[in-house]
Amino acid sequence: MRIKIDGRDYSFKFMHNTTGKERGTVCRVFNEAGDQVTYGVSNVHPKDNFCKEKGRKIALSRAISKWDKSYRTQVWNEYRTWGAKDRW
Repeated sequence: MRIKIDGRDYSFKFMHNTTGKERGTVCRVFNEAGDQVTYGVSNVHPKDNFCKEKGRKIALSRAISKWDKSYRTQVWNEYRTWGAKDRW
């Protein structure tokens, strides 16, 4: 997912680990230079089922938790329409 905030490009990458003891999702946020700005992690309890959507939401909210509210709103609005866009 990519978004432009205050003239800066940010990309969000999600990685899922669905096997082993450490199941969960990691959200990494990169700036336009490719440097990691922040990240968020969500872990799954061993007795719970793994759900990518829930993991992405938790990891994303933790990654941007310290950002200004207007920036967080822009990110969530982009996330809600992320899969519905034409990519080509």
